[in-house]
Formats: sequence, structure tokens, C-alpha cells
Amino acid sequence: MTLRYKTRIIIGSMFLGLIVILYFLSENLLLNGYGDMPREIYDQEITIAYLMLMTVGVGLVFGIVTIFLLEKQVLSRLSRLSNSIHSIGTSGDISARVSMPGTDELSILSGTINGMLAALQQSENELRQSEEHYRLLADNARDVIYTVDLNLRFTYVSPSVTPLTGYSIEEANALTLAEVLTPASFDLAMKTFAEEQAIENMAQKDLYRSQTLELEVKRKDGSTVWVEARMTPLRDPDGQAIGILGVARDITERRRARQQIEHAAQEWRTTFDSISDLISIHDKDFKIIRVNKAFANAFKMKPQEVIGKTCYKLMHGTKEPWPDCPHRQVLKTKKLSREEFFNSHLGIHTEVVCLPIFDEEGKVTAVVHIVRDITERKRAEEKLQELYNEEKDLRQELEEEISKRVEFTRALVHELKTPITPVMASSELLLQKLKGKPLLDLAENINLGAYNLNQRIDELLDLARGEIGMLQLNPEPVDLLPLLQRIANEEMSVALHNKQSLNVELPSSLPTVWADEVRFRQVVLNLMNNALKFTPSGGKITLRAKPDGANLIVEVQDTGRGISQEEQEQLFEPYHRLERDKDRLSGLGLGLSLSKKLVELHGGQIWVKSQKDKGSTFGFSIPLEATDQGEKSVETG
Repeated sequence: MTLRYKTRIIIGSMFLGLIVILYFLSENLLLNGYGDMPREIYDQEITIAYLMLMTVGVGLVFGIVTIFLLEKQVLSRLSRLSNSIHSIGTSGDISARVSMPGTDELSILSGTINGMLAALQQSENELRQSEEHYRLLADNARDVIYTVDLNLRFTYVSPSVTPLTGYSIEEANALTLAEVLTPASFDLAMKTFAEEQAIENMAQKDLYRSQTLELEVKRKDGSTVWVEARMTPLRDPDGQAIGILGVARDITERRRARQQIEHAAQEWRTTFDSISDLISIHDKDFKIIRVNKAFANAFKMKPQEVIGKTCYKLMHGTKEPWPDCPHRQVLKTKKLSREEFFNSHLGIHTEVVCLPIFDEEGKVTAVVHIVRDITERKRAEEKLQELYNEEKDLRQELEEEISKRVEFTRALVHELKTPITPVMASSELLLQKLKGKPLLDLAENINLGAYNLNQRIDELLDLARGEIGMLQLNPEPVDLLPLLQRIANEEMSVALHNKQSLNVELPSSLPTVWADEVRFRQVVLNLMNNALKFTPSGGKITLRAKPDGANLIVEVQDTGRGISQEEQEQLFEPYHRLERDKDRLSGLGLGLSLSKKLVELHGGQIWVKSQKDKGSTFGFSIPLEATDQGEKSVETG
């Protein structure tokens, strides 16, 4: 029942009561009144009755006017205000407004209501914008934002769940927690949920607490991905939990990197503990903050028992650091320090290396100590010193023996050359004077024998000088082309005598080399004489030379019987001759050994290429430019 209807009933009831009262009053006065009553009194009462009737009539008229005015000015406006508010409340459209023109209290009230509606509308718009803003954030965030109810059923999942798991939003919302997580992660999540439920049942609890877990999530393709899930309870206005808000971030790469770091750290710890050296880290106050197993084992302690002890007390048994302590030196200089000393506390010789550890500001915060047991090295050094002293004494003795041998060799050469020199001179004079045989043949034999004997003496002397490091070179620029041609011309008569052919394959020009011309000639002649000696009649000897990069190559090729691989290995050793030629040919077997020494003194190499019954090729190389041996009067050794 409306206020307007109630007001009408009340006013109507009042008027009806007045009419009933007037009716009974008029009936009593007008119809039953004047029988025994005097006329004057009756007239007065009639007058009074009419006056009362007039008063009631006027009251009725005034009441009707009042009702009309109240209906028009108050009740109808109040009813319209009520209907407008009811309509707004029923429709929920707070954008509608209450229309109430005028300046009375109802108009002011309607204006106030409209202001409240406008404020509510603005708040709703702001709330809607805020909700849209946060939904856009949730929909576009890389992290997965989700909500679950207290039955752990998903009520919302952001679109980023698709790139993370491969599930669509609808598919993800339909999954259970057991279907989302691997068994181990599901057990962890359920354990945490049970703990949180127990906390919720407590009287005192943190309403804004949260939990962060690392969980392994199953993807649609069967693979898994690790996420960091941060979960916070959702609460109603009374503070009661009604669900869970969660944010899941992909930490697969971070977890993999962390595992790699942990693996590297474990490898470092394993390596640190496997090092046999005693390694420890000390702070600026000489307190040990870390050690490896070797360090702890050296003191028959566990690593944790060593931590916190001062190094000087533990390692040296002293009450304070000694003055030359390498740790103190590192703190002072900020540079590596190395010391060797006998550690009487451990009973070993040690080498201590200390290295600084710096902070970001370049200050030394700690020092790494590496203690190495060098007892065996010290013993080896002492033994080495003893051997050095012995070697020094032996070297002095050897030098004395070499000196004696040199003197003996000089004396021997002098004694041999003294008698051979007149023999050679006399035989040459006889060759000039004698004209007929058989004396001329005898003179030739004497001269040839004296010449060969003199050559062997020179070879023996050169070899002895080479062995003791006294063979000398006198290098100078040498034009090899005319030198090689002269050697070939000199050997041509021997080849003709042996019924052999001697070919010379030389280019039109050869570069000048830095060499000892006499020694170079000696090497080539030795190779040529060997080829002539070991090539049968009808055979062929070839002399060739050519530049090859930074070297000059000289080769002598023959068509003799060749040399086996086994014999080639010993061919350049002193006093070595082929077994088949020992009885047939003369010589001490020094030519190739001496040639090898002379070539190497020039900075070159000598070699042989040969196959049995297919001839041999002897060759050597010397640098075109001067080498370390290429100085005037260079002494070997």
C-alpha cells in the first residue's frame, strides 16, 4: 500500500466521522427539539445548530481543498519520485535520472538522488575500465594468470596458457590439477594446499600471505615445462578464502641454467677436493673460511673443523703471523706472493702461493693459499745438484782429455805430414825429370800413394776436429757454376780411364751462395769420387745442381749396384764401408761422415736415394743466404 493511498484513507475516515457527528447532532436538535422547550431557547439552539452545520460545511470544503493541494503538491510528486526510484532499482540502469522540477524539498531530494546515481555511474564506469584494463593485462601477459576455487577447479585461465602448454583456454579450464601437473609436482601442490588450509583454520593468520612453488607442468604434446607459480588466496568481504589467484611463469631456461650452474659448482667442488695440493681461503684476519679435503687431511681434521681457525696457529703453531708471511704480503701489495720454506709443524718442505680475491671496489677481501709439498722436489734438486757437481768434474776431466787429444792429433798430423811432404815433393820432381818406363811408373805410384796418404791424414784430422767441435769454416760469396764445371773437368779424366761417361746437367746460371769454397769443393769431390769408385765400366755418372726455394741442391747420380735400406742407415757413420767393398777398395770410410759434418756446418742437409741394383743418388742442400754458421772463421761446438 502506497503512502498516497494511506493518506487518502485517513483523511476520508476523518470526514466521514464529522458527517456522522453532524448528522446525529442535527437530528437531535431539529427533529426532536422544541416540544417542551421555549421558543426563544429553541430558536437559539436552531441558530447554534446552523452555525455548527456551517462550520462543518466550511471544514468539509477546507478539507477537500487541503486534500486536493496535498495530492497535487506532495503526494503525487512523492509517488512519482518513488516510482522513478523503483524503476531505476528494478532495471538497474543507473544512467537514468529522477525528473522532479521545482525548488521544494522533493526537488532537492531528487537532485541529491540524481547526484548519487551519477556518482554510482562514474564509479561503475571506472570499475568497468579497471576490470577491462586488468583483463587486457591478463590476456596479454606472457605469464599465465589463473584462478581456482576451493575445490581446485580452474575458474579462469589467461590466453598465455596456449603458448606455454599447447592447450586452448577452454581445454585448460576443463583440466583438473592432477591432469596439469606431473605426479611429483601434484603431490607438492596438494601438500602445500593442506598446509594452507590448516593455517586458514587458525584464529591468527596473515590474510595477505602467498606461496611460491616450482612445478612441472605437462604440455599437450607430452613434454613438460617448469613454471614458478605464485599463489595468493582470494577472499570475500569478510576475509574468508573463496579461491586462489595464481601467476605461473616459465622458468625452464632459468632452471636449466641453474642446474648447469649447480653442476659446474659441483664439478668445481669435486675438482677443488680432488687437488692434492693443500688449498685454503683465508679472510683478512687470517681466519680460514674454506679448505679442500687435502688440507683437512693433512691436519687429520674434517673440513668443517678447520673453518674459523687462524692459519698461523694451525699451520705453524704460532700465536701471531711471522713477519714474512705471504698472506700479509698479499694484503699489503695486492699481488701474488710465493714463498718456499720448511714447515716444521707438518715436517715437509712447502711452496706457498698466495693470490688475492678482490671485491667490486678492488679491495682485497680474502686470500687463496695453495700449499704444495715439494719435499720430493727438494730431494730431486739436491740429487740434481750432486749430479751437476759430478758432471762438472767429469766435464773438466773430459775437457782436459780433449785438450790432450787435440795436442796429440796435432802432433800426430805433424809427425805424419813431416815425412810425407818430401816424399810428395820428390815424387813430383821425379815425374818431371823421368821420361821412360819403368822408373816413370814407379814415380807415379809413389806420388799417388803419397797423395792418398796425405788426403787420409787431412780427413782424419778434419773428423777429429769435428768430433771435438773445432772444425772451422771460412764462408764467403761463391759463384758455384764455374766451380762445379771445374770439378767435372777434373774428374773427366778419371771417368774416361774407368770407361765411364760423366754428364754435367747445370743451368745457364746459378745464384751466388755464402759458403766455404774449399769445404764445398771437398764435399762435391767426395761424392764424385765415390760415384766413380762404385760405378762399373760402361756406367754413367751425372752431376746436377739447381736452386730450390731458399736452398741450392747439388746431386751426384750413378748407375752402380745401389745400396740396401739397411746399409743406408749406417752410411754416414765414421769408418763405415759397405761390406762387399772392404777388401776391394781403399779408404778409412770417413768421406761421407766428414761430408755430412761439413754440409750441416753450412746449415744444410745431406741424403741418399738408392735401390739395390738400380744405382744411387747422393745429394745435399745449402742455404742461399748466410746462416748462423756463415761468419768468417766460425768454430763449431
